[in-house]
Amino acid sequence: MRTTVHFYALALGVACGSTSCRAPAAPPAMTLSRFAALDDPNTEFGPLARTKRFAYALERGQGIIWRVDVDSIIPSAVAATLPRSMADSVTALAVDMRTNLLVATRNGEVRRIDARTILLRDFLPSHIAPWATGADGATAMVVDRNGATWVAGGATRSIHLIADSAGGPARVAARGPMGADSTSPFVGIALSDSTAVLALDTKGSLYRWARQGDSLSGLTIVSSGPGLATATAMRSDGTGGVVVATSDGPRILRIASDGEVTVMHDDARAGNLRWPADLEWFDGRVFVSDAGRPPHSKRAGLTTLLLVRPDTTQ
Repeated sequence: MRTTVHFYALALGVACGSTSCRAPAAPPAMTLSRFAALDDPNTEFGPLARTKRFAYALERGQGIIWRVDVDSIIPSAVAATLPRSMADSVTALAVDMRTNLLVATRNGEVRRIDARTILLRDFLPSHIAPWATGADGATAMVVDRNGATWVAGGATRSIHLIADSAGGPARVAARGPMGADSTSPFVGIALSDSTAVLALDTKGSLYRWARQGDSLSGLTIVSSGPGLATATAMRSDGTGGVVVATSDGPRILRIASDGEVTVMHDDARAGNLRWPADLEWFDGRVFVSDAGRPPHSKRAGLTTLLLVRPDTTQ
């Protein structure tokens, strides 16, 4: 059975769940808004991308890329439909400087959907021909102000760079350290203005590389600990910090540039968030793609698109 549930809201409070969190003196109330929900074991919401106003979300089972007007809280509309043969292999989305959609797949290819043809909705292979190759194991992508695309290589624990905005081969710009964490995949990537690239792995280690142009060096660990050890996604908050989703709780965390952690939302009791697959930051609001179940799980789960935002009614 396939059911779409449009917007409703539930008031929640922000709490700090551990001594490593920085609890605000007067925690602001937050509202959890649900844009859409699908009760279908054959599909789930997955990777996200964003422009200034819109969020894009992939629905894997149907190959649909939904577009959501986050400012107006307008229910989802179909932006594109991918070939079914490709939909389940998509691992990451991004939007470039010209609002073209970039789609990364498991075989290391990145395909570009031209903004001028996006309204075709049903794409032929010729419409989404490979734009770049070599982005092995992509779990997240981000495009910088110069049009270069940075890709987190999950199991390869590498940072790939597609320097040319016209596409081409991806090269390895950096790798995560070896040792105890060497089997922990990267689940997110973020840019700290133009001076650093950040990557987070599933053991909860947040790495920072100093950036000079297209070169990365000077690896440091910004934050690490059990509170981040179940991380599923990460994005920049636009101020040098990041927002992180974890499957423990699940929770939405904000990590400041100095490494301190604040809990924006803890869903341990509410039961509205089951398995955050990806998230995007919108100036104090966090848009979340909830897969409803762990990766490769066969059990049914309600999959949703959610927005965590300050409650303006308080």
